[in-house]
Amino acid sequence: MALLTDMDITVCQRRVESASYKQSSGGQGGQRKTKVTAKTKYLVVVKEKSGGPALSPSDLNPLLIVNAAGLPKTGRSCYSFGGLIAPFLLCNSKQIERDSENGFVFHVSADWESIEVGVGGGGQSGTQSPEEALQPKDEDELTPENFEKEVVVSFTTSSQEYVAYEAETPNGDGTSTKKQSWKLPNGTPFEEPVIKKLPLITLNVTQFEDEITLTDLETRSFAINTEEWNSRDAGSWLIAEIEATEVTVNLGEGDQDMWRVSYTIHLCPNVEIVAVVDGEPYPNIVAGDTYNPGWTQLRPLVDTFYKKPNTEDPSQPDELVPNTDVKTGYVEACYIYATNGTKRTPTSTDGTGDDRPSYMMFETHQEINFSDFLKWPGDQP
Repeated sequence: MALLTDMDITVCQRRVESASYKQSSGGQGGQRKTKVTAKTKYLVVVKEKSGGPALSPSDLNPLLIVNAAGLPKTGRSCYSFGGLIAPFLLCNSKQIERDSENGFVFHVSADWESIEVGVGGGGQSGTQSPEEALQPKDEDELTPENFEKEVVVSFTTSSQEYVAYEAETPNGDGTSTKKQSWKLPNGTPFEEPVIKKLPLITLNVTQFEDEITLTDLETRSFAINTEEWNSRDAGSWLIAEIEATEVTVNLGEGDQDMWRVSYTIHLCPNVEIVAVVDGEPYPNIVAGDTYNPGWTQLRPLVDTFYKKPNTEDPSQPDELVPNTDVKTGYVEACYIYATNGTKRTPTSTDGTGDDRPSYMMFETHQEINFSDFLKWPGDQP
């Protein structure tokens, strides 16, 4: 069986017969996604290499020839055919057949598939749509400098459940009042919490990078933005999954190895909480201010125990005591302060005003400046 080094192989693009290009959409509403598929064909002619061994058709293994130079590599090559380049289309399969009349001639077909994109473009005007970004471009236009700006941004919408300790209560006249939503009027906590379903907006940013390391993946995954990004404040965006694929792209100066990296980025649910205690959940907040916790985790300052001064020996630490009804002996939940765990008695008793929990806030994600590595359509390289 002959090796590739024993052959003189010529690969020709069959442009007239490579006219298959399809754009399709699937899903519903905010989950609707679009992708592009294409098919290209090649003619491969094998000859004996000058000074090499004599060859017969039986010496030619199609499994070797289908990987000859000049043919796309499955899972690696970006679309480049007939003077056009589509960097977001990747070769996903190849097929080879020997010519029925000439055993030294082979016919190869390659299938290409784009990334799946959602709708829109992240809320920015004046930028190309995801569908436009998937379209092939003239290889003369896609210079290495312009390629640095190649990025596809799309978004989808879904929902996220949120445990609500305070929620709007209808008044019956078309208005509503925000009240506590974690306990019955007798003070007993609900067996099942009140769950709000909030919209979750997800961006997908796909771009090309010269290099991406394990350290990059570690520091960027499940990290929130430290600075304003895409018109939202710090702490609003969360990078979740990252998918990195090493690809080969032709930029008119020969094939270049790069990384195609897709970032899944979630916008935090739009939650407004009214502070009921000065300095909770963070030092500079004042009762009555509203805040969005973003991607932090909140824990309500509610318990059946609280701290009280040691009456027998005031010099000793405060005692931990149950919140017991003096008449019935029933232990019920109460509000406590974050600073010392002492009992907080609300001035309101109807679930409004300060008859709601205050919170402790915890940051559970690492932080990173998105602008240091994420691109955006229209950005300058």
